[in-house]
Amino acid sequence: MVTIFAARDQSGVTRFIGDVERGSACQCVCLVCGSPLLAKQGNELDWHFAHVAGQEQPECPVGALNLLRRIAIEELERLGTWPADPYCAPHPVPSQGLVCWSIPPAGPLQLLPLSAAGQPIAQVPLHGGITAAVHVCLGREAPPSPSGPDEALAMLWCPTPDEAPIRSEADAREFVRGHMRLRWIHLPDALGHMAAAAREAAQMREQQERLKQARARDAGARWAAQRQAMLAAAPPVLSPGEDECVPTAGNTAFSAMAASVPSWAPGLLAGGAIHYRALDDGTRWVCYPVAVGQYRLCPVPEAQEGWDEVFPPTVAVPEGDQWLRVVDFGKLLLLFNRHATESHVDSDVAEIAKRINAV
Repeated sequence: MVTIFAARDQSGVTRFIGDVERGSACQCVCLVCGSPLLAKQGNELDWHFAHVAGQEQPECPVGALNLLRRIAIEELERLGTWPADPYCAPHPVPSQGLVCWSIPPAGPLQLLPLSAAGQPIAQVPLHGGITAAVHVCLGREAPPSPSGPDEALAMLWCPTPDEAPIRSEADAREFVRGHMRLRWIHLPDALGHMAAAAREAAQMREQQERLKQARARDAGARWAAQRQAMLAAAPPVLSPGEDECVPTAGNTAFSAMAASVPSWAPGLLAGGAIHYRALDDGTRWVCYPVAVGQYRLCPVPEAQEGWDEVFPPTVAVPEGDQWLRVVDFGKLLLLFNRHATESHVDSDVAEIAKRINAV
């Protein structure tokens, strides 16, 4: 809490708590509200002014802070220049930390006439034809925000003397000199440091994307090699009845059944349920039985480039010129359920054909 360490005497002169007599003999009034004050100069608490009969208002300590602000401005004038400390902004890539740069002063600091609250109290010319406006901020006062990327803003910041006892002007000046800091609020990127950081970030993203694509190609090559190895080791699968009968011209029942098998489902088991799926990657498929517990998977209406690499080898592997042998029917259904945008199951070949030809 800020204590009132300064007041006005009967002649209108600003007096510090250590410059007056004790109690009501100080004959001082509040700098803000004008009410009579008592000079508290005890042995235990910090010396301060207190309002008579509890007449203090919440804004009364502001008078002492404004006095501190005036001293800070005088100390800034005594300093006469602005140190070229770097200004830092977040890097476009968070892991890279900060981007820092500076623009050195091109001349001495110039005090401006005191005006309304929130207005700059000084300005300093910078190289590159830039002029920085300087504000004074005490304690938790919020600094002003820049109106655009080309505006240079700086501040003279000083904490409030919450714990430091101030009894005289010498104490106040010593406090300000020891605690005030000159800081940038915003500094234009006149030399393109942020633009260079943005280009660096873009290059890093491109490198990461190229690395990701290279890893994907390597993974695809390993998968293709594994698939070829599995195909080489897998035993041939005969179509239903292949080892049981050979069709003849007189076998009309066989000929009728063969004629009813569509071109997109070679080896279809008569009466078997056909699963039709349209997937979210744009491909469409039919899965159908060729024997009890054996299924084939065909792209429809025709095979597209890369059709034999859509499914992992734990689900289905290429076997014929236009179909995959289903390795795990349960996993295939789970994958269908996750990615299907259209789904239909029917043992009627004509109904499935309508679905295929509807697109």
